[in-house]
Amino acid sequence: DELAALADYSAAIDLLPDAAVYRVPRGTTYLARGDFARAADDLGTALDSMTDDLLPPGDYGARDDIWLDELPAPGDHLAAAQYTALVRDLPRPFWVYYQRGLAWAGLEDYERAIADFSVVIDELEPTFYDAHYQRGLAYLARGELDRAAADFRQVLALDPWHAAAELGLGDIAFQQGAYHTALDHYVRYLDLTGAHTGRVALRCVQIPLARVGIMPLGG
Repeated sequence: DELAALADYSAAIDLLPDAAVYRVPRGTTYLARGDFARAADDLGTALDSMTDDLLPPGDYGARDDIWLDELPAPGDHLAAAQYTALVRDLPRPFWVYYQRGLAWAGLEDYERAIADFSVVIDELEPTFYDAHYQRGLAYLARGELDRAAADFRQVLALDPWHAAAELGLGDIAFQQGAYHTALDHYVRYLDLTGAHTGRVALRCVQIPLARVGIMPLGG
């Protein structure tokens, strides 16, 4: 379970403090548990040890031995089978930056979240649409609607069936008073998901009435 895994990773890190092979899984476990500060710390330490191994975009499958030369041999703190699995599944740097971005967002440190997502998008893996989506959410939280909309549109360019990006664009258009555009995005969201959420259903009713001046729109 998660607590046992954290105990194993922590025991290994006590012996090998900078080993990404342990820091990354412990950091992502903390992230899954909502312990964002510890997640950001572990993932940052892992990234510091990976700096020399960053690969150019598109090369993530080129080297299976990335980081392996400097990894210590397994000891009593972690069974050999577990260690082998960790080495095999150790993610590439773009994924670690993305995970740390999620941790920063969880801490509502949107500036740092945007910076990490931007490393993924601009330098490492520009077609990783989840990074575009999460950066869009971070921009949205900061009230930067145009930048958020640009990221959500890029998500849809990469994955036309990304319902959450449609919903985000609908909400942005709604806030900007572009009600026809908002309605188009909400309808598309409903088509993709069949999920008639209360907010979407209400706005789909409000928008046509507001456009003809029958009722004001709420927030």
